[in-house]
Amino acid sequence: NGDFGIWNNTTSSYPMYVNSSNAVTFLSTISGGGNFELVNAGGPYVLIGEGTGVNQYAAIDWDATNNRLRIATQPYAFGANGGQITLTTAGNVGIGTASPGYKLEVNSSQSLLKLLSTSAVFGSPSINLLQGAIDTVISATNNGLEIGTWSAHPIIFRVSSTGTSEAMRITSGGLVGIGTTAPEGKLTIQGTSAQPPTSGTTANSLLQIVGSLGGQLNIGSNTVLGEYGSYIQVSDNNLAVPYSLNLQPNGGQVGIGTYNIASVGSALVVAQSNTPNILTIRSTNASNTGAGRLFFQTTNASSTIVNSAFIEAGLENTTTNSYLAFASNTTERMRITSGGDVLVNATA
Repeated sequence: NGDFGIWNNTTSSYPMYVNSSNAVTFLSTISGGGNFELVNAGGPYVLIGEGTGVNQYAAIDWDATNNRLRIATQPYAFGANGGQITLTTAGNVGIGTASPGYKLEVNSSQSLLKLLSTSAVFGSPSINLLQGAIDTVISATNNGLEIGTWSAHPIIFRVSSTGTSEAMRITSGGLVGIGTTAPEGKLTIQGTSAQPPTSGTTANSLLQIVGSLGGQLNIGSNTVLGEYGSYIQVSDNNLAVPYSLNLQPNGGQVGIGTYNIASVGSALVVAQSNTPNILTIRSTNASNTGAGRLFFQTTNASSTIVNSAFIEAGLENTTTNSYLAFASNTTERMRITSGGDVLVNATA
């Protein structure tokens, strides 16, 4: 029937059948030609293995319909996924996919790649991504996952389908920029200025810190409404209920307009140059009856308030004239009217 065997004199159903424990070498004297060729209009294939049973051989197949080379191990069948490895005429390699669209495309429900190395230094094992002089490295070390560059270039994170929108970068100098390509501090955030909302769930801030108990802190940049300044706002997650902002809750000093506060000994030091107005206390009561108060309180060993005094500035008879009052134990003791009169234990 045209079949023949080599070294075993055993015929088979194949035009050529080789069964030997020795090496088999094919030589060609044709200049520029191949040493071994398989040609079949329906797509030739080669079986390689120790037998024809389960898990005993692999197959190399030419898919004549889609013009691609496929490699698979038995019992993995060439099917819709094209075998375990596919090589297209465009030079694309697919693992677990029949139609790779990239130079290497892997499709699997399991981990796609595992790199092992006996070295624990940065760069081994690693994935190197090179573009000209730019050499980026993704590496696993004793410190964990490390991402870096061998060259003095930034690491850039992009979003959008085209990859043109830069979201964040780390410069070669270690500066992190969000919304900016030229960070000047260790962390620079640039975004749209907006006033802090009084309701809803959109904070409009540049930095948002959310706690596990429902409160959040927002830091942002004001618009013209806020005189182009910046704000710090603490509220609930619906942005409707203001919460407290605590500075140095465990003790310490706070300086505004100055950093030379250690020698002063005060909890709050406020300094302002070229203006006599150091501190302004303002009441925003819309009824024209409110007053701004500066409170002084004393607590005992159990942190209970035992004394309270205040200085109050308010409106006289809902007019634009104001008075200044002094109180102790929450009771007004003296008042200076807008006309300069001094009242003791009286308000009029």
